[in-house]
Amino acid sequence: MSYYAIFASLIYKSLSINLVTHLIIMTADSLIQRSK
Repeated sequence: MSYYAIFASLIYKSLSINLVTHLIIMTADSLIQRSK
């Protein structure tokens, strides 16, 4: 496995984790706003 492939997979994982975290935060925030 080349360094480029490892680097690309790390970037892809970090981006997908950031996206999932962002979606969870947005969902939680909207639920909190509704419950007030």
